[in-house]
Amino acid sequence: MYIGSVGERGLHHLVFEAAERALDENLTGTASRVEITLTADGSVRVPPTAWASR
Repeated sequence: MYIGSVGERGLHHLVFEAAERALDENLTGTASRVEITLTADGSVRVPPTAWASR
């Protein structure tokens, strides 16, 4: 996946892409939940369980 930048703009794009994919999979029934964590140090965590099947 091309995110366009390795800076803050690229991070935002990557987070939106991850959120969109997780929500799409939840809506189609291939994922049971969506979990995206923004941490205090500015990092983002999207655990594999967000895409685990039911």
